[in-house]
Amino acid sequence: MANLQLAVKGEYFDAMIRGEKTEEYRLFNDYWKKRLINFKDSGQIGRKYERLIITKGYPKKDDKSRRIDIPYDGWTVKTITH
Repeated sequence: MANLQLAVKGEYFDAMIRGEKTEEYRLFNDYWKKRLINFKDSGQIGRKYERLIITKGYPKKDDKSRRIDIPYDGWTVKTITH
Protein backbone atom coordinates (compact mmCIF):
# COMPACT_ATOMS: atom_id res chain seq x y z
CA MET A 1 0.00 0.00 0.00
CA ALA A 2 1.21 3.52 -0.77
CA ASN A 3 2.25 6.26 1.64
CA LEU A 4 0.93 9.82 1.62
CA GLN A 5 3.82 12.26 1.78
CA LEU A 6 3.35 15.93 2.68
CA ALA A 7 6.12 18.51 2.60
CA VAL A 8 5.73 21.43 5.03
CA LYS A 9 7.77 24.53 5.87
CA GLY A 10 10.34 24.26 8.63
CA GLU A 11 8.39 26.35 11.14
CA TYR A 12 5.34 24.07 10.85
CA PHE A 13 7.43 20.90 10.97
CA ASP A 14 9.16 22.10 14.13
CA ALA A 15 5.79 22.93 15.72
CA MET A 16 4.62 19.37 14.92
CA ILE A 17 7.74 17.91 16.55
CA ARG A 18 7.07 20.02 19.68
CA GLY A 19 3.43 18.84 19.70
CA GLU A 20 2.03 22.36 19.18
CA LYS A 21 0.59 21.60 15.71
CA THR A 22 -1.50 18.43 15.49
CA GLU A 23 -3.31 18.94 12.16
CA GLU A 24 -2.22 19.86 8.66
CA TYR A 25 -4.60 21.74 6.36
CA ARG A 26 -4.67 21.64 2.57
CA LEU A 27 -7.02 23.31 0.10
CA PHE A 28 -9.87 21.06 -0.99
CA ASN A 29 -9.15 21.52 -4.68
CA ASP A 30 -8.82 19.14 -7.65
CA TYR A 31 -5.12 18.53 -6.93
CA TRP A 32 -5.80 17.18 -3.42
CA LYS A 33 -9.06 15.45 -4.36
CA LYS A 34 -7.11 13.30 -6.85
CA ARG A 35 -4.72 12.27 -4.07
CA LEU A 36 -7.31 11.63 -1.37
CA ILE A 37 -10.36 10.26 -3.19
CA ASN A 38 -10.92 7.31 -5.55
CA PHE A 39 -13.76 8.15 -7.91
CA LYS A 40 -15.59 4.90 -8.70
CA ASP A 41 -18.82 4.24 -10.59
CA SER A 42 -20.55 3.78 -7.24
CA GLY A 43 -19.37 7.12 -5.85
CA GLN A 44 -16.39 8.45 -3.95
CA ILE A 45 -14.20 6.26 -1.78
CA GLY A 46 -11.30 7.57 0.30
CA ARG A 47 -7.91 6.34 -0.90
CA LYS A 48 -6.12 3.99 1.42
CA TYR A 49 -2.63 4.84 2.57
CA GLU A 50 -0.47 2.90 4.98
CA ARG A 51 1.68 5.72 6.37
CA LEU A 52 1.61 9.51 6.55
CA ILE A 53 5.07 10.94 6.03
CA ILE A 54 5.49 14.63 6.82
CA THR A 55 8.77 16.14 5.72
CA LYS A 56 10.57 19.37 6.52
CA GLY A 57 10.91 20.64 2.96
CA TYR A 58 12.31 18.01 0.60
CA PRO A 59 15.02 16.12 2.51
CA LYS A 60 17.38 13.45 1.19
CA LYS A 61 16.03 9.91 1.58
CA ASP A 62 18.43 9.07 4.42
CA ASP A 63 17.76 12.27 6.43
CA LYS A 64 15.40 10.89 9.09
CA SER A 65 15.70 14.03 11.25
CA ARG A 66 13.49 15.87 8.74
CA ARG A 67 10.73 13.23 8.62
CA ILE A 68 7.73 12.38 10.74
CA ASP A 69 6.47 8.89 9.87
CA ILE A 70 3.13 7.90 11.44
CA PRO A 71 0.23 5.56 10.58
CA TYR A 72 -2.26 7.16 8.18
CA ASP A 73 -5.54 7.87 9.98
CA GLY A 74 -7.64 9.38 7.18
CA TRP A 75 -8.83 12.92 6.59
CA THR A 76 -11.80 15.18 7.18
CA VAL A 77 -13.12 18.27 5.43
CA LYS A 78 -13.17 21.37 7.62
CA THR A 79 -14.05 24.97 6.86
CA ILE A 80 -11.67 27.42 8.49
CA THR A 81 -11.59 31.21 8.56
CA HIS A 82 -8.42 33.26 8.74
